[in-house]
Amino acid sequence: YYMAKHKIFEKRTEVVDPETGVITGSITTEKKYVYNLDPDKFYMTFIDFAAPIYKLKSDSAKNVLQWMCCNAEFNTGVVYLPAPRMKEMSEFLNMPKQSIYNSIGQLKKLGLLTGERGKFMINPEIFWKGDIQTRRQLLESSNNALHVIFSIAPNENFNE
Repeated sequence: YYMAKHKIFEKRTEVVDPETGVITGSITTEKKYVYNLDPDKFYMTFIDFAAPIYKLKSDSAKNVLQWMCCNAEFNTGVVYLPAPRMKEMSEFLNMPKQSIYNSIGQLKKLGLLTGERGKFMINPEIFWKGDIQTRRQLLESSNNALHVIFSIAPNENFNE
């Protein structure tokens, strides 16, 4: 499953009569490029519920959140952090494990993460790595094992 990104370039060229120097017309050429993007390589951010992000005071918490978003499972938002993965994260972010634990606590308090004991879920109302239909089903499902209720109010500035 790949998402396509289209880029279109247009070039307009004027046609000039070589004898009179008068512009007699124009030619428009168009080139279309299609790039296939692997959706597993990125995550989406939904701005309506993003207010808690602005409450993050430490760069450590922001870095931990970004690492977790990038390493979340596709279509679940789950991040497993067993000891080897925590070590990998610590080395990648150049942070002591205790700082990572503190950052995870801060992210949980703000409603950006939920979970414990090495299994966390990123709030799908704000961040999502997967297809939109699955996200919608996850948010609407009341009996889904992954369903999590986050207590974040929408940002009034972005509501329609």
